[in-house]
This record gives sequence, C-alpha cells and structure tokens, in this order.
Amino acid sequence: MEVMTPAQSPSDKTPAMQGRTVLSETGITALILDDHQIVIDGMAGLLRDQGLVDHVLSRSSLAGLADDQAFDALSFAIIDVGLAGESGLDAVATLRSATPSLPCILMTGSPLDADERQRLQNHTGHFYHKQDPVEQLISVVRDVLDANPTAGTATGPESPDIDPDLTPPGLGRIGQLTRRERDVLRQIGRGAGLTEIAARLGIARATVRKHRENIMDKLAVRSSARLVRIALQIGLS
Repeated sequence: MEVMTPAQSPSDKTPAMQGRTVLSETGITALILDDHQIVIDGMAGLLRDQGLVDHVLSRSSLAGLADDQAFDALSFAIIDVGLAGESGLDAVATLRSATPSLPCILMTGSPLDADERQRLQNHTGHFYHKQDPVEQLISVVRDVLDANPTAGTATGPESPDIDPDLTPPGLGRIGQLTRRERDVLRQIGRGAGLTEIAARLGIARATVRKHRENIMDKLAVRSSARLVRIALQIGLS
C-alpha cells in the first residue's frame, strides 16, 4: 500500500517518487502486518474512519520494510500472530530490535483459551482477537496512543463510532441475512477467499460466490473490503 500526504494526488508525483511512501510531517502512521490484504484494507479503513490514524503502511511480511522510508515514522504496529512463513512474535522481535520503543499490538483470529490469550497479551502488552467486538480494537489502539504521546495525533476529523451504512435502517439490512450468509460474511471478515470459505463451510465455491453476491446486494456494498469493515463493526469476524 502506498501512503501519500492528504494534499498530494498520484498526478502530483514525480517519476523519482514512484513506488515510494510519502508521509506528511505530522500525523499517526500505523503498520498493519497481515497476510490477508482484504483484512488490512478493512482494518485500515476502520481506523481512518475513527480518526485514529492518518497513514497506513501495509505488509504481508517484514521483507523490505526497513528499506521503506516510512519505517522510521511508524507510530505503532498491528501484527497478526499467524503470518504465512513467519511468526508474528518473531516479527515483533525484529521490529523492536530496530525500534525498541515501537508499540506493537498482536492479533489473531485463531481460537485461544484464556491462558493463550493472556500470554499474547503479556508479550507486547496489547492484544486484539479478531472475534472481539470492533470497539475492543478501537479501545486498544486508543490505549496505545494515550500511553505513547510521542506517537502524535491524527490530523483527520473523527468519524462516528458506527459506520453510517449500518445505522437504522441499515442495521435492519443485517437482519435480512440468512444464517449461512452470516457464516460467509464472518469468513470474509477473517480474510478468507472463496475457495477457503468453501472448504471451511463444506459447500461449493460457486455457492459461496452466490452467497457473497446476495450479501453485497442486501447490504448495498460494492467491495469485499467494505464487507470486512462491516464484519468487524458488527462483531462477525
């Protein structure tokens, strides 16, 4: 994901700046490390909507991160424990070896017992489970920012806690989803693709696609990233 200052548009970029991350001198920059881009997009949009971040640097791994000019501007990081090919705990260690004071929030969507959850909480001091209500994620991020005043303050306006599309009568549209459609939406919120959802739910891939189309029609959304944000906001992830 490329991050630009609010005042800059792609057409303003010179050839030398192509492919580089451009940051303003103020504001909060978050790193979201997850191997599902759709989860990153949904979470990034949610944090921006809440006025908690100005910029998001997204990665599926730490490869090449230190070479990104945004690395030194990071305010905090949100890291999935179960990254493909590497451990989120190792990623935390790598980040903190370079920037010891960087606040890190561990997250996972895997089932955990109370002891496992507490161990992850103790590892960085901040933890979010993807099945927790979205208010918990917002609370954890606010705690991180409150405890680290040097992280800065987001310059964008704060938005309402609930997505405008989900306020009445939008909330009524959630009730129109069948139980199977809610199951599919939950899996979308966890970053699963059509094939993965089909395997998890024991149904055909074409059936999953049809359920997704029905969900998007009923909720009046046009992108899967938007569905992730909705799943987060209503606690389905």
